[in-house]
Amino acid sequence: MHPSCSVFRQALRLVTVGQYLQISKSSAYEDDGCTYLIDYLKQRAHGVDIDEESLLPALLTASLEVEQGANVLESREQTGLDVLEGNALYDIMGWAAFKVFQKVDCDVCHAAFVAHEPTDERYSHYTVARSNGGLTHPSQELLAAAKLAEPIIVSNTVTVHQTADVDLRATKQILEALSSCGFDFPTCHNVLYLVFKRYVRLRINQYASTITSNNTAMKKRQYGSKTAC
Repeated sequence: MHPSCSVFRQALRLVTVGQYLQISKSSAYEDDGCTYLIDYLKQRAHGVDIDEESLLPALLTASLEVEQGANVLESREQTGLDVLEGNALYDIMGWAAFKVFQKVDCDVCHAAFVAHEPTDERYSHYTVARSNGGLTHPSQELLAAAKLAEPIIVSNTVTVHQTADVDLRATKQILEALSSCGFDFPTCHNVLYLVFKRYVRLRINQYASTITSNNTAMKKRQYGSKTAC
């Protein structure tokens, strides 16, 4: 007896939902080797080649929606920083400069990279609010350089899990971009490189930590039978 359209649709829905689930260690079910929908979407987002002929059309539709969402996010990133992002960037650059000048003693470099007062009324609120006078403020030119560097970091984060030495490549790209834009930082102690090296490594570590945390939370919600019928 062949199933009716409604019965087939219901069975397909159960199988599709089952793709979100992960087999519990205490389950009596066996892994049938099918592709997990979550893994499929992750692979699509990272540009991994997939044999799509073996996947259900429903999965292809879901992946298209995810890709459309990623395009919206990419467009937003190109519009610049919002207030929250700007305050975070301001605080990070002050921290990076502070760390570098713990080992570099040069008045010329210090004047070029560090300010004694807030240098951006819009983006300095967070640093000012949590400071008792001991936090470092980035100079206007350093903050401007960081705003230019942030999109370069974002463009490199997608290859964190696929390419070695992402931090070195991103730092090199940032320095080349700053050089082409006419920034005139002192070169006597290579402070520009040291500051952005710290900044890049912190940003990549933060991105990787966020991905790991999200994946861990996702896996905790996926226990159950992979096949729902």
